[in-house]
Amino acid sequence: MMVDPLKITGAGDETLVLGIDPGPVRPTAPSAWSVLSLHRNTGRIDIVRPATAIRKTALRDSLVALLSFPDLRLVCLGAPLTPLPLAQKPLRARSVEIRLSRGAFSASERGPGMPWIATPRLWPHYVQARPLQEALEQRGFPLITLPADIDSVRLPSRCTTEVFPKASLALLTSHKTLRKRPLAGEFCGQLDDWSFPRLFTEMESSPPPIQACLQALSPGLHLAPEALAEARRIAAIRRPYSRREPLRAFVAALQGVVALRGGACLVGAPGDHEGSILLPATWHPDWEAEWRINRRIFQVHRYPVEEPDPSASLPPPHESLFPDSRFSIDKPAAKPVECR
Repeated sequence: MMVDPLKITGAGDETLVLGIDPGPVRPTAPSAWSVLSLHRNTGRIDIVRPATAIRKTALRDSLVALLSFPDLRLVCLGAPLTPLPLAQKPLRARSVEIRLSRGAFSASERGPGMPWIATPRLWPHYVQARPLQEALEQRGFPLITLPADIDSVRLPSRCTTEVFPKASLALLTSHKTLRKRPLAGEFCGQLDDWSFPRLFTEMESSPPPIQACLQALSPGLHLAPEALAEARRIAAIRRPYSRREPLRAFVAALQGVVALRGGACLVGAPGDHEGSILLPATWHPDWEAEWRINRRIFQVHRYPVEEPDPSASLPPPHESLFPDSRFSIDKPAAKPVECR
């Protein structure tokens, strides 16, 4: 599926965010993308293109046009990323993965349970995302990194960030509430499948809880009626159609919009083989209490994300295109390094 950039370019004070979920590693498995816009003056979040589940080869074709949008500032990728590529599976997990899988964050405690690239289960996801990351960098969307000795991070004019949609949703919800959801193998037992409709759909005559969450993260930030309708559409997707990939792509894009309004943080550690996760800046008190517990991962911190300089002009997007091979790029990639 090709995308016409002329039909989805932001206008006036709009800034665009692209959320991508590469999906399972199987070649025939679906991936998904979603494009949201932020009206900087009003805080209104609109749907530019609905979350769409597509084949991986179609994702490649769509990116050619998507990354050419003049108003696109941020790409949020739901996959493990490192500043420098790894040539082989590391023996140790990234620090942020360890921190976000301990205590209440662990799957055994019904938390988001961030998986580790050092395991055979997640390593293929890292390998799948690496060419995509290289392609984004070539198109002018480099992965944001954490320099040493910093207190906060200002978003550059264009960049890519790693997101973990399960954690983005979990941190806005009470841990006690998450523990009451069905078991993982039951209907809606997965954290994102269960929490998404509870956050994004109306409760009788009151607005959905996500509106209050967004307001707390950045005053004035809110989902437009069309964006809420899109969330309801995603929540209602049932088999044989895949819901998980569009859901995570939508949440990834929304997490990026929150960052553009200064309502996000980067959780991670400096280092070529570490990385950081873009998450909400303000967490539910249950998770704030968990974060304050010393888990012996001293180098992992929460770095407030400052919104981009509004006076800075956007450079034109790179015009180079992808070759025919899946997620490959025109020039040699950075040489992978071995990490033990």
